[in-house]
Amino acid sequence: SEAFISDSDINSDDKRGGFVLVLANQKTDVDSAGGSGAGGIAGVGAAIDINIINNTTRAYIDDTDASTNPNSVFAQDLVVTSLSEISINTVVMGASLGGFGGTGVVSTIKDTSTTESFVNRVSLTTNSSANIYARSYVGATFVDGSLAVGGAGVGATVAVGTFDGTTNAYIAGSSLDIGGQLSTESRAVSYTHLRAHETRGNLVCRLL
Repeated sequence: SEAFISDSDINSDDKRGGFVLVLANQKTDVDSAGGSGAGGIAGVGAAIDINIINNTTRAYIDDTDASTNPNSVFAQDLVVTSLSEISINTVVMGASLGGFGGTGVVSTIKDTSTTESFVNRVSLTTNSSANIYARSYVGATFVDGSLAVGGAGVGATVAVGTFDGTTNAYIAGSSLDIGGQLSTESRAVSYTHLRAHETRGNLVCRLL
């Protein structure tokens, strides 16, 4: 998702207008599940659940024509904000039944999303404040486990969470005349929650 003002003059020096807001917002909710079973005298099963998120959330004011003077933006207050929220829930279970069985469970979540807010190559004038904010939030919940019933059963559960997203807020190549507070701030928050379910002591669950 993108929100932008590009190659445009906004208001004028004698008519600066009021509040100028550029806001990009995206919300992603993912629920996925998988499972495997192994049975009989000897059986082997595997379950793999993979979730890859690569969103782009961008809010900006930009002058892309380098052959002309930078665009002028006048305002009472200016806010450029990008907000990204990603919530992923994965449920993967493996079962081993009968004489001898083995089951493996792997669940993977990878986020490489980009969240950014910027002002680039602009002549910016405000009577009061100018605020450039970028916020990203990623939450991952793993509900994984192995079940062994019968003679001999072995199982392993591995949950892998990788958060390689970028969150940036910046001003580049611009001239500024700010009457009040100037703020650029980026903040990224991520959390991982694991709920493991194993029926025997020789079954293992790991979060990587």
